[in-house]
Amino acid sequence: MTNLINNQEYLNVLNTLKAEIKNAQLRAHLSVNRELVILYWRIGREILDRQKKLGWGGKIIDQLLRDLKHEFPDMKGFSPANLHNMRRFAGIYLDKKFLQQVAGELPWYHHVVLTDMVFYHTHLRCYVVIELKVGKFQPSYIGQLEFYQTVFDRAIKHESDHPTIGLLLCQEANHIVVEYALSKKQQPLGVSRYWTTRHDLPKEFEKSLPTPEQFQHLFETIKDTNSHEAA
Repeated sequence: MTNLINNQEYLNVLNTLKAEIKNAQLRAHLSVNRELVILYWRIGREILDRQKKLGWGGKIIDQLLRDLKHEFPDMKGFSPANLHNMRRFAGIYLDKKFLQQVAGELPWYHHVVLTDMVFYHTHLRCYVVIELKVGKFQPSYIGQLEFYQTVFDRAIKHESDHPTIGLLLCQEANHIVVEYALSKKQQPLGVSRYWTTRHDLPKEFEKSLPTPEQFQHLFETIKDTNSHEAA
């Protein structure tokens, strides 16, 4: 057995099998996530269509929530907030074909958060995707922001709109590292530092405002809650 474990041919086979197993696990995870996101889109689409065609009001969501939770008691994705998220999600992603292409790339909670961190600049006539990070700038942050820009450019923006702008806000950013990270990027994006005026405010207001760390904790809590609901 010792000779086999130290045999290079055996080690090559073992490493190959490990890689295949990990790839299969990843494909399975992406497939489950893709089907879940598409399911949520379909639910949101049904709600939107019925409200438009039949004039159903907001109470339809409450009724659906009760009936779906009764039929699927072990499924955690049915909450009032999540059903509203599904409806909003379906209203943004009108192209089902594109949705099927990108759905598996992002977990559900990323889709939810993404819709709340986007603005439309009426003067520039383009969407602006904003990502807030607590701490130092990391070059890896750019890739995720670029993906969000691509989603909006291909699926949401009108053909007359300009390309989506990405803005990454960090507490700290070394300008040399930022320059290298952005040197060959084609999409319009920028990195900037931010700071709060919390300590310059009157004490009665200062106490009522969260610190950046508290805001980040809240953001992470929202992500965890959405990820558990989608499980």
